[in-house]
Order: sequence, then C-alpha cells, then structure tokens
Amino acid sequence: MTRSEILRQRIRARLDALEMSPFKAAEKIGKERNFLYDLLTGKKDMIRENTLEAVANALECDVDYLLGLRSAAVTASTTDLMLAGFCELGVWYERPCTLQASNLSVGPDPRYAPEDQHLFLLRDAHAAGLDLPISTFVVVANREALTKSGRRLHQSDIVVVKRTNEFGYHEHTVRVVEDMPNGSILSLRANQQFSNLTIVEGKGVEVVGLVLRSVMDFDRR
Repeated sequence: MTRSEILRQRIRARLDALEMSPFKAAEKIGKERNFLYDLLTGKKDMIRENTLEAVANALECDVDYLLGLRSAAVTASTTDLMLAGFCELGVWYERPCTLQASNLSVGPDPRYAPEDQHLFLLRDAHAAGLDLPISTFVVVANREALTKSGRRLHQSDIVVVKRTNEFGYHEHTVRVVEDMPNGSILSLRANQQFSNLTIVEGKGVEVVGLVLRSVMDFDRR
C-alpha cells in the first residue's frame, strides 16, 4: 500500500469514527470545501507536511497515525493525563505527585505519545506574566518526546524546569527560554517580572519539557 493510500484509508477511518463529512472536516482545518474530498476521491495524492498537523487536529488523532506509523489513533479522549507535579516558585517537594487532575479531564496532546507527556498544576502567580495564572494546568512534552520528533528548544519557548536542592527536594517552575549560547546552554527565567531569577540549565537544574498547551480549572479559583 502506498503512502497516499494509507493516508486516504486513515482519514476515512477517522471521519467514520467522528461521524464527520470531509466537507465539515475541511471547514475545521480552514481549507476549501473540497480539500479532503479531492484527496479521498484520488484527485490529489498527498497533503503538504505543514498541513498534516492541522488535519490530524481536526480529526482528533496524530500525524503518525495518518501516515501509518502508528496502528491506533491517539486522541484526547484515549486517556486522561495524571498530575505529575505542582509548579510553585520557592516551594520544594520531597517526591513527585501522582494524583488525578481533580474533576477536570485533561487529555494528551495528539502531536506526541501520551506516555511522553506530563501534566503540571500552577499553584502561584510566578508565570502570570506568561498568561498562565494560578490554577492553570499545563501539558508538557518531555525531552524524550522532543528528541523523537526532532523538536529543539528555541528562543521564547515556554518550558517547565525542575531544580533539585542538596537534600534531594524538587521545585518545578514555568520559565521562558531566554538564550542559548553555543546552542547548548539554556538561560531560563520565570517571566518578565522576575529577571533576577534567571537560572541556567546544568547541575541541579533541568528542563522537564516543552509546554504544549494550558487548561484553566475554574473550580480551583
């Protein structure tokens, strides 16, 4: 089976599963009405790679599934993420959190495998300058996920950072990638208001992963 045949088959399967027409899906993607219909009827063979992610999001799956690299569609409803920890400046925890994210259902981002994603809850306002207020959940792709996908950290990326003190306690904060001298050292800061809290990745400091999206839990506010 060719790559285009696999793509057609997978798109049909997702349309059937979602009970959605190719025209409605094209509308969700932001393309012309016949965008997917022409692919399914053989009028065109493939979709540009930079459009595949939009197609996957509209069909509630991931790009790997559409290309035949994954046998099952990973959707946001497949499994809810467990809470991996709290992001709170200056607060140190002895062990990671492994609790369900309260009554709020937060699913994985379809761009990465669920097992390579973590969920953190912000418990203070240290990232408010990044439009991430108290009681916001952030979905994070870990470093392994980024390595698999070839995604490198860039200037202004928002990340979760873990610091470990001499007693083995951990602090998690949300910070911005500010600089990457020589392409390897990361200078991070909590937000624009905390420039004096800039830290550098190294001993006792590690980037947990890239923040993919945020979800507000209004019940906690």
